Amino acid sequence: MKQVSKIIILLLAGILIMIGLSACGEKIPENRTKEQYELEKEFQPLFDFLAEEKKDLSNVKIYYSSIYITDRKTKVKRVDRAIILEQFKTIYRAENLEMVVQALEDFVAEWKPKYRKVMESLENTDNLLTFYQSPYQIWHGIYSTNLIESLNKEIKRQTKKKVLFPNEEALERYLVTLLEDYNFRHSQRTHKGFGQCSDTLESLFD
Repeated sequence: MKQVSKIIILLLAGILIMIGLSACGEKIPENRTKEQYELEKEFQPLFDFLAEEKKDLSNVKIYYSSIYITDRKTKVKRVDRAIILEQFKTIYRAENLEMVVQALEDFVAEWKPKYRKVMESLENTDNLLTFYQSPYQIWHGIYSTNLIESLNKEIKRQTKKKVLFPNEEALERYLVTLLEDYNFRHSQRTHKGFGQCSDTLESLFD
């Protein structure tokens, strides 16, 4: 269970810090402490996993497209908004990949003549639906970016208290400390569905 909790936190935090915390080789960089370097190494399996082809588990583009549809600034008419959102649910709530592909094709075909720009953003699905390749128990938790946004809000809330950082290294040290605390607090719980498929999730990082 502890390993599953660790995987959850890695999925949340890895994307955010993968640029700043990637390490190469065993030599500790001059601007890192030993503790920081060891923490970075823990994220390496996640970096390797995300670098593999078709691992867009957060389904970011389709999620943002749904936001785009509901944005008051778009050309989607108010009268169409409710029905479009209801039909869109059939895409990310389908029972399997075959059904979701068909639902997406039908959705785009129906609305593209009226809202071409919005629908064109949904047509390239090569890396948009790969969360269906994950265990079905966690689909609801990873189809959107809610978990990542929750972490982002926590970071924003905490960094506002500091007001000013003298340099990037100070910000980085603060971020590492914040994430360590975040990991500790969330290591005591398991996100919905993850405990039911712990063996499968652990095998992804073998």
